[in-house]
Amino acid sequence: MLVTIQNGLCSASIDTKGAQLTSYFDGARELIWQADPRYWGKSFPILFPIIGLLKDNRTIIDGKEYIISKHGFARDWEFSLLSRQEDRAVFRLEDSPETLSVFPRRFSLTVCYTLQERGLSIDYQVENKDTLPMPYCFGLHPALCCPMTPEEDFSQYALTFEKPETINSPAIMPDSGVMDLNDRTLVLENARTLPLRYELFDRDALTLEELSSSWVQLSGPSGKGVQLTFGGFTSLGLWTPDHKQAPFLCIEPWAGMNDRTGEDGVLAHKYGARTAAPGETDRYSLLITPLG
Repeated sequence: MLVTIQNGLCSASIDTKGAQLTSYFDGARELIWQADPRYWGKSFPILFPIIGLLKDNRTIIDGKEYIISKHGFARDWEFSLLSRQEDRAVFRLEDSPETLSVFPRRFSLTVCYTLQERGLSIDYQVENKDTLPMPYCFGLHPALCCPMTPEEDFSQYALTFEKPETINSPAIMPDSGVMDLNDRTLVLENARTLPLRYELFDRDALTLEELSSSWVQLSGPSGKGVQLTFGGFTSLGLWTPDHKQAPFLCIEPWAGMNDRTGEDGVLAHKYGARTAAPGETDRYSLLITPLG
């Protein structure tokens, strides 16, 4: 079911399946990729309780092995609509017998979308409702239109970070999805601006392992673009499908990531993973602000 919120000329639509943002129209243009399956049939999935791929889709929790598919199950489940106002909607996913069979923790994941005067704010709460500590990863997979006007080209766009960043990205092994820490590509070194070109993604996603910035801007020669402002995340993924010249870019804030070489398969030991104490609620946020 699609839920639409509005604020003046702006609107946002959210699918209750995965609480996925499918549209953000800022009054002049659509900012969110419209899930054309020729390139990629999603727009903005939520990644929980893992990000990316586990080796053989397997992880260890409480000494027992579980199988969790790519990016976790939250993106594929129906969220409940808790409340809805003209410019605000709140969704929630809770554990069930099906989720407990692959992720043995009671939890709730609450997502609140609010249209502001200038921008769309999204707040996330991950609550551990169990009596045991809850290891997990949490991330977002926003796909943003790029270019944003028909007169422009992907290669005319650039990312601008709040602070200087270094992207020395580990290669993703095509057979397993594991990140190879011994095979890296340096695409940005202590700089704020990354000019885009499709060749950057010939080996799949780029990973910024230690994110210093609280925001990043995607913009083209016309000055039109978007700013993403993050809260609670520690890493960033960048992706567009390799060798497809797709008209979008994913800018993905993460807490956690794919399995990496040298890891032991225990979910709590994964790079960037969080562990919420019993009764604890972790909070994350994203603000999408149009530019130009």
